[in-house]
Amino acid sequence: MRKPVIALVVLAVIGMFLGLLTVPPASAQAKLLKFGILHYPEHPFAMTSFFFAERMDELTKGAVKVEVHHSKSLGDARELVEYLRLGTVDVAGISTANLSQVVKDFDMFPLPYLFKNEQHYWAVLNSDMLEGMKKKLEEKGIKLLFWMDAGARSFYTKTKPVMSPDDLKGQKIRVMASPVMIKTINVMGGSGVPLAWGELYTALQTGVVDGAENNPPSVLTEKHYEVSKYFCLDEHMRIPDTVLMSMRTWNRLSPKEKELFEKASLEGQAFMRGSWKAFTEAALTRLKAGLIEVRYPKKEPFMQAVRGFVLEEARNLGVEDSVRKILELAKNY
Repeated sequence: MRKPVIALVVLAVIGMFLGLLTVPPASAQAKLLKFGILHYPEHPFAMTSFFFAERMDELTKGAVKVEVHHSKSLGDARELVEYLRLGTVDVAGISTANLSQVVKDFDMFPLPYLFKNEQHYWAVLNSDMLEGMKKKLEEKGIKLLFWMDAGARSFYTKTKPVMSPDDLKGQKIRVMASPVMIKTINVMGGSGVPLAWGELYTALQTGVVDGAENNPPSVLTEKHYEVSKYFCLDEHMRIPDTVLMSMRTWNRLSPKEKELFEKASLEGQAFMRGSWKAFTEAALTRLKAGLIEVRYPKKEPFMQAVRGFVLEEARNLGVEDSVRKILELAKNY
């Protein structure tokens, strides 16, 4: 009876040994990173996020897996900012308008008509003018991986078109939780109402707000045309979106992984610029095809209404020098 028992024990030991050989060591297991975004999958931001995740998988040969959680499934913008600082979310896509809660300087970006056009916008973002702001953000626990296009923001409303600042009087307009955005709407004559993006459709539907402001892709993909009648392209703001990483996550990466994240970031930004332009044109075409009434107001009255406010607010934020440089650079575009 002893021989069969011994044989079984030997076989069991051999099996355990072979099993250990087939289990990869902890260092070879993939790093799983959570990437939270607000947009639905068909939005160009989401498309870029999926592209970025795929490139990281390819570049690291599967050693780093970035899982994209779209449609606000990990939280809204303000929540994602806090999760990044805590390290409970590794990567997130957030507008710079929501970063002022961490670094006040970022409230510079919602200043109305700060950027003359798309070319001026990218010239500033890809320069070294903003390195100081990025450094301050890192000190608060968040690394800026790359800038994203978010287009020009314009007003869409339920009852009357906004063809001049006078048309904003008495209208409650949803904005992000940015003091500058709230003040801008107030200076133009309306009433800025900070509201979470995920709550806006219902707020428009029930009359909590009379309108909002955003770009054509967002109006289309969120179906806000169903609860709005007019979309007036005054293009009063160009607020950059960003792809951010928790510094807790960044500090856990190897030097090679950091290098590959930077490479994927450059590729992601290039992908976004192309996809954003194409999608914006397509979105505007669809919106014009009976979904919402699109109008083109003259921009000068809006610009005139906020002219003094821009430099005054820049002084309040402590970014007057940066704003003056950006405005000066606009002359080249």
